[in-house]
Amino acid sequence: MSLKKSEVMSTLPEDISPEDSARLVDKFTENWIKQQLLLQKAEINVGNSPEIKALVEKYREQLLIENYLRLMVEHKAEIMPTESQINAFYEANKTQYTLPENLLKGIFIVLPLDASNKSLLNKLLRADETDKTTIEAYCLQNAAKVDFFTDEWIPFRLIQKHLPELTSSEQQILTRRRFYETKDSIFQYILRIDDYKLEGENSPLSYVQEEIEEFLINTNKVDYLQKMEKDLYDEASRKGLIQYYEQ
Repeated sequence: MSLKKSEVMSTLPEDISPEDSARLVDKFTENWIKQQLLLQKAEINVGNSPEIKALVEKYREQLLIENYLRLMVEHKAEIMPTESQINAFYEANKTQYTLPENLLKGIFIVLPLDASNKSLLNKLLRADETDKTTIEAYCLQNAAKVDFFTDEWIPFRLIQKHLPELTSSEQQILTRRRFYETKDSIFQYILRIDDYKLEGENSPLSYVQEEIEEFLINTNKVDYLQKMEKDLYDEASRKGLIQYYEQ
């Protein structure tokens, strides 16, 4: 058996120095040679033992079954949960999904203190309907940062890490006002709070939907495979393919 250069080079990390590369190549090659020498000795001394043959056959059988089962469930549409199934599961189990932290929806903007026409931005943020296009156009010219999360829940900590030290607790900021504004020596920070969920409350469905979907997929896989195994057994029984022998 031979070791190709491409096989060795594929194991090397990117951006490695020539010196380190040569050292790793030598080490990999030495380990590979030792492995092959041990394998040769093992084949001579124990390669034909019944125990090894039995283990190899058992592993082969298991590998075939696992790959077959994987192929069987890979493209089965019935394994994917429907929206109604996800909703029903959430409603039945939502008390198990409590929030470990505060969430919110809204808009977050960081403005230089000398930004122009702040009154326009203030008017846009307080309008009954959010004109995202116009706000983005203003921020493109004036803001250092803008984040829209009006349609998705995000943890408050993702916003907090961009703010100066808070003057109130997270809960006070979320529950007492729609706007939180603060500043430092360089920037003004504007947070518009459209909605919020507090730590300890039930998590919104949209925030845990992927987790629920993954759980239901795995559950459906188990159910599908168990049914498939039972159907195979029942069919083999009907056809008389299963026979029992007394020793």
